[in-house]
Amino acid sequence: MQENRPLTGLSIVNTRANHQAEPLTDELSAMGATVLHYPAIRIAPPADFAPLDGALAALLQGKFDWLVLTSANTVEGLAQRLEMLQIA
Repeated sequence: MQENRPLTGLSIVNTRANHQAEPLTDELSAMGATVLHYPAIRIAPPADFAPLDGALAALLQGKFDWLVLTSANTVEGLAQRLEMLQIA
């Protein structure tokens, strides 16, 4: 029985950040692809936390109706900052 590897012969670029690339690379490789890793973004803390801290203070004062987090990286970074500020 022939193994089903539908991506054999294809090269695919994985642009995920370094710390997140491996699961996708492994899955694509298992499907036969040659995977090239070229991160398009780097996840890093801001150079200045003052704007974030100000927004968090305003949030805690009820000055915002919504908080929208657009990625797991944002959730993780915000949770770390809240813990550092001893808010969470």
